[in-house]
Amino acid sequence: MLRTRDRAPSRSASHPELLALVERPARYAGGEYGAVRRPDPAALAGTCCLVFPDVYEVGMSHFGLRILAAEVNAEPDLCAERAFAPWPDLAAALRASRTPLWALESGRPVRDFDVVGITLPHELAAATVLGTLELAGLPLRAADRADRDPVVLGGGTWASHPAALEPYFDALFVGDGEGALPGLVREVGEARRRGVPRRALLERLGERPEILIPALRGTEAPGARAVQRRLRELPDSQPYASGPIPGPAAVFDRVTLEIARGCGGGCRFCQAGYVYRPERTRGVDAVLAEAAASLRHTGYDELSLTSLSTADYPRLGELLERLAPSCAGRTVALGVSSLRAYGLPESALRVLAHTRRTGLTLAPEAGTQRLRDVISKSVGEVDLLEGVRRIAAAGWRRVKLYFMLGLPTETDQDLHGLIDLVQRVVSAGRSAGRGVFQANVSLSTFVPKPHTPFQWEAMPPLEELRRRQELLRRRLRSRTVEVAVHDARGSTLEALLGRGDARAADAVLAAHRAGAYLDAWTEHFSWDRWQAALAEAGIDLGEAARPSDPAAPTPWDHVRTGIAPAFLLRERERAYAARPTPRCDPSPERYLCVACGLDCPPPPTPAPVAAQEPSSAVLPAAPVAGDVSVPDAAEQGPPAAPSLLSGTAAAVAAPAPLTWWRLVLRKSGPAVWLGHLDFVRAVVRAMRRAGLPPAYSRGFHPQPRLVVGAPLPLGLLGLAEPADVQFEAPPDDPAAWPARLTARAHEGVEFLELRAMGEANPRLGRALDAAEYLVAAPGRSEADARQRAAAASAAERLVVRDPRREAWSERDARPALLAVEPVDVAERLGTLAPPDVCWGLRLVLPVQGCPPLAAFGALLLEAVPGSVTAGRVALLDANRVPLR
Repeated sequence: MLRTRDRAPSRSASHPELLALVERPARYAGGEYGAVRRPDPAALAGTCCLVFPDVYEVGMSHFGLRILAAEVNAEPDLCAERAFAPWPDLAAALRASRTPLWALESGRPVRDFDVVGITLPHELAAATVLGTLELAGLPLRAADRADRDPVVLGGGTWASHPAALEPYFDALFVGDGEGALPGLVREVGEARRRGVPRRALLERLGERPEILIPALRGTEAPGARAVQRRLRELPDSQPYASGPIPGPAAVFDRVTLEIARGCGGGCRFCQAGYVYRPERTRGVDAVLAEAAASLRHTGYDELSLTSLSTADYPRLGELLERLAPSCAGRTVALGVSSLRAYGLPESALRVLAHTRRTGLTLAPEAGTQRLRDVISKSVGEVDLLEGVRRIAAAGWRRVKLYFMLGLPTETDQDLHGLIDLVQRVVSAGRSAGRGVFQANVSLSTFVPKPHTPFQWEAMPPLEELRRRQELLRRRLRSRTVEVAVHDARGSTLEALLGRGDARAADAVLAAHRAGAYLDAWTEHFSWDRWQAALAEAGIDLGEAARPSDPAAPTPWDHVRTGIAPAFLLRERERAYAARPTPRCDPSPERYLCVACGLDCPPPPTPAPVAAQEPSSAVLPAAPVAGDVSVPDAAEQGPPAAPSLLSGTAAAVAAPAPLTWWRLVLRKSGPAVWLGHLDFVRAVVRAMRRAGLPPAYSRGFHPQPRLVVGAPLPLGLLGLAEPADVQFEAPPDDPAAWPARLTARAHEGVEFLELRAMGEANPRLGRALDAAEYLVAAPGRSEADARQRAAAASAAERLVVRDPRREAWSERDARPALLAVEPVDVAERLGTLAPPDVCWGLRLVLPVQGCPPLAAFGALLLEAVPGSVTAGRVALLDANRVPLR
C-alpha cells in the first residue's frame, strides 16, 4: 500500500480498494521475504508466471512450485513470478472492477507474461483452472488465443492423462520439469520478441519429446506425435534453499526437504508410484547441507523430510541422527512424512521419539491380508501391530490409520476385517503404552487412476460406497476411535475426469460456466452442478462404476510414462490372483528389478538379487511400505527414554535468567495486510534469519518468548508497535540490530529500536489502555478536517454500517471515541503518506471494544473504506503516555 524502503514497491499493493474488500488480503499483497523481482521485465529474455489453481496457502505448500520458481529465477535474464486462484470474494471483486488477476512479485497482469505455467495437481482443480484463466483475462480455449497471448503450459501429475483439459492448454509438459523450464521460458520469450507466429512457436515446442501440443494432434505438423515422460536424476546440489517465504501461513509452513523421488513399492492403486518411477535418492551430505541453508534462509523452526516412501530411504537412520543435534540446538522440530512405524530403524524411532510429540500415520489401506495382497501393499498384520507397540512404548498416544474403500475385489468380509484391525491396533497401543491410546481412522475412496494396473477397474456405485462408509462409521466410532470419511462424490468425479475423453473437457467447460470453482473445498463443491455438467456433455455417472476393456485404447495412450503396458496388464492379473509383487529398488545396496519396462541399469555392486515371490501370509518387516507423518497437532506425554542428544544443547544445565528486550516495530506497505499471527511469525522469522533467535518456552510444543502489543487491524499502518522478547543470547550491539533485522524481514516490517528492559517481565499487555490513530481520505482540506472533528465530538450516536463485519454493523461507536481532533496527517506520516493525502483526524480509542478503524474512519470522513489511509501512531497506557 505504501512504500517504506528503497525496494521496488509491489504493484499489487496499489489495489487497496480491492484488498480492503476481502477476507485475507495478505494472500494477494506480495512483499514476501526472498521474493525475486526483476526491475525491467522488458529487458529479460523470457518471463513466466507460475499459477497454482488453489488458494495461496495451499499453493505455497506445493514443493514443485518452489523448485521451478527457484530454477527459473537462478537465471539472471529470466524471471518467474507467482499467482494463485483467488478466494471467491476477490474473484467477485476482480470481475466487478474488470481488474485482471496479477502476479504477486510485480503486480503485473498474468496475461502479460511470455509463459503462464499452470500446475495440475488433481482432477478437482479442473474448473478452477478455467476460472483462473478467465480472471487473468485469457481466452479459455487455446484455439481462441492470438499471437499476443502467452503460451499456457500445464504440468504435474494430471498432465499424463490430460484429455479433460487438452482444449484449454497450448502445451502440456509430461514428467520432471526441473532443468527444462528455464530453457523453455527463454525459447518462448525470445521467439515472441522476434515476432514468431504462435503456430510456428507451438510446432517448435512440440519437437521436444516431453511436450504435448494438443492442437497438433491428428495433423502432419512437426510435434504431432506421442510424448515421452521426462525423467531426471536428482542432483545432490539443488537451488531450493531460496525463494519467497509465505506471509500468510501456508498449509505446510515449514522447511521441506525432498530426500527421494519415486517409489518402488508398486501399490497397484497408486498413480504417483508409477508415474514417478524409478525411485531416486539424494545423498545424506547433500540433504544436510540443504537443511542448513534452508533454515538460514527461511527462519522456520520446523523441518520435514519428504518422499513417497521415506522409510525406504536407505540411510534414513544416519540422516535423522545427524540432523537431530543441529535441530535441537536451533530449537527446530524435526518431522518425517510418508514414514512407517513397522520396519523403521531403531535409530530413526529413537530420534523421532525425542522431537516434538505428535501423531503418527500408518497406511495399511485394507483390513485383510488377502486384500492387501490384491493391491500389493506389503505390510503384514504382525508387523503393523509390532510397529504400533514400538511407537506406543516410545511415548506416542495416538495413531492415524489410512484405509481405502472400494478397492477391487473388496467384500464385506474385508470391511469387518478392517474393523477388527483397528480394534487390535488400539489394544496393542494401550498394552505397550501407559493406558490411553487412540486411533484416528481416515476412509478414502478408491479411484482407478491412469497409468496404474487398476486403470481399467470399476468403482462401486455411489450408493454402495455410502453403505460401506456408514457401516464402518457406525461400527468403528468409540471413545478411542475417531472416523473421518471422504466424500465419495468427489472421488467419482475424479474418476470421470481422470479417465475421461474429449467429452470430459466439455463437462469441465459446462461446470465452469455454471459457477464451479475451488471444488477441492467442501464449502464450494456442488455435486448437483457437476451432475448437470456431465449430463450436458453426454457422460453417464455410471461410467465410473463400469470396468474398461484392457484391449481397448485409452484416452491417454499417446502419453508414455516408460512403464510397459504389458507390465500393467501382468500386475492386474497378479492382483486378481492375490499375488503381491516385491518392491523394485535400483539402489546399489538393495538392487531388485521387477522388469516394469524402465530398463533401469543395474549398479556395479553389489550383484543383483533375484526377485522372489513373497508369501501371501505375514510379510517380513524390511520391504514394508506405509505412511507415518508428523502433523501439527501436538501430543502430550513425557519422553520415554533419556535424551538422545546428551552433550548437545538438549542436555544443558538450567539456564540463567534472561533479559527482556523491547522492540519497536513499524508495519507498512504490503505488511499492513498481514494478520496479527502472521505478523508475529514474520517478526520471529526475521530474528532467526538474522542470527538473533528468540528464546523458546520449555515443554513439548515450545513457543517463542515474544509478546506483541494489541493486534493491529488489517490495512492499518503501525508507526510504533511495541513488542517484548527474550533472546537465546543477548545482542552484542543493540543499536546495529534493527537495520540487520529489517533487511531480513517481510517487506513493510521494520525494526526501529531495540533496548534492554531488565529481567522482570514488562507485562506489556497489562499496561495497554488506549491507542492513538490517524485517519485521512484523499484531497481533504484543513477546514474539512476541523468540521468533521467538531461534528464527531458533538454527535450523540455514530452508527457503523459495514456489512463485511457483522459484529459491528449498526452498532453505536460513539462510546469508543475518547478523543478526536483535526491534524495534518501528511506531516505526521512523512514518507508513508500517499501523495494525495493531507489533512485528516487524530483519534484516541480504547484497545478493547473498538470498531474496525477503516470503517470508523470512513464513517467520520464519509469515504469508501478502501480509500481511507489509517494508521496507529502509538499504544497508550492509562495516563495516555505512549508505550515505546
